[in-house]
Amino acid sequence: MPEAYELHEGRFLQELSVAAGVGGLTCALGPVPRGKIWTIIFGFLSPSVAETKTVWYQVSNVSNSFPVTVPMSIALSLAMVYPLLTNGMELKLYQGQILRGYRDSATAGSNFYMGILYVETDLPYYSYDEPLKKIVKQAQAHGSVYRSSGGVSIGGGMPGGGHGGEGGGGGGGAEPY
Repeated sequence: MPEAYELHEGRFLQELSVAAGVGGLTCALGPVPRGKIWTIIFGFLSPSVAETKTVWYQVSNVSNSFPVTVPMSIALSLAMVYPLLTNGMELKLYQGQILRGYRDSATAGSNFYMGILYVETDLPYYSYDEPLKKIVKQAQAHGSVYRSSGGVSIGGGMPGGGHGGEGGGGGGGAEPY
């Protein structure tokens, strides 16, 4: 699958964060605006106090919630966060989708934070490949000998697959007729 954004669209890098209230168990970012894609590059969950909790992420749309990570019990603090993505991964959210972060319980008086770094791009209406570009690329891949001869000749015949007159004469070219 092609990337959701081109490198030059890195100019549109944005940061978004949200905090759940004291004792809150969930944070939500979104929904993604109509006609847009969010490509999330980094994300985290973090409490306001050191605590060991089970945390996880889900993506929700109108009718379902889909797990993004496996629930994991982990010691968290402002300095030690639960990552959404690791090792250069990306997560694409499409229009109307919401990213949710959860914890199983709250330490008395603690807040819960979630943040992401993402690129917002327009959702294209369709993908278009220029047909002539494909032909030019294929010809370039074969090299100059292929182009100048009109093809690779297997038999004796004229370059480019010329044939003798009716009923005999010259050899066969690379292309059958």
